[in-house]
Amino acid sequence: MTVRCRLALLVVAGLVLTGCGSVHSGSAAVVGDGRISMSEADEVTEGYCTLAAQNAAAQGASSIPGAEVRRQALSLLILESVAEQVAEREDISITVAGLDRSDLAQARQVFGDQTDLVVSTIKRNERALAVATELARRQLGDEADDLSEQELGQIGQEILRAEADSMALSIDPRFGMAGIGEVVAPSGSLSVAGPVLDGQELPDALNCSA
Repeated sequence: MTVRCRLALLVVAGLVLTGCGSVHSGSAAVVGDGRISMSEADEVTEGYCTLAAQNAAAQGASSIPGAEVRRQALSLLILESVAEQVAEREDISITVAGLDRSDLAQARQVFGDQTDLVVSTIKRNERALAVATELARRQLGDEADDLSEQELGQIGQEILRAEADSMALSIDPRFGMAGIGEVVAPSGSLSVAGPVLDGQELPDALNCSA
């Protein structure tokens, strides 16, 4: 499986979490007992933007909307936080395999200096998906043996959605999000410079600015 294909993101369009309350200073979001720092959101956005830009180029698009990329990156972090908190409570231990030498070499050819950020973003997604899949296995018992990994992942996402609904969520208003799937300000005041990809290389850094 290619590096690009490994970022099969959790389905977030239907996962609506309502943000309320105040956000701690320096936080992009607070999810239950977890805090997502702004620096962490910046880092993941950088990796996510690099990967999304390459995918857009492969599909013939010349640019990507920076504000939307930033929201998607924060959505991934929120889902990861939900998954980690549930995994700790349910005593679920997850190990995500790293890239083998061949895949890593491929990634470095495609992403260059941004490879480590891209790989880290992929692993975050895979950890959340692994927790979702394990939750489905535990809930279904022997019935899980008759389902594919994709089907188990989808069921697990529904379980995580139910878990997420019970958690308090606060998001920095500059992201233009009231919750995952709830955009209240399409442009947002925090954005990523979406690279133009018509034969150009990605910049070494995709800066996020307030």
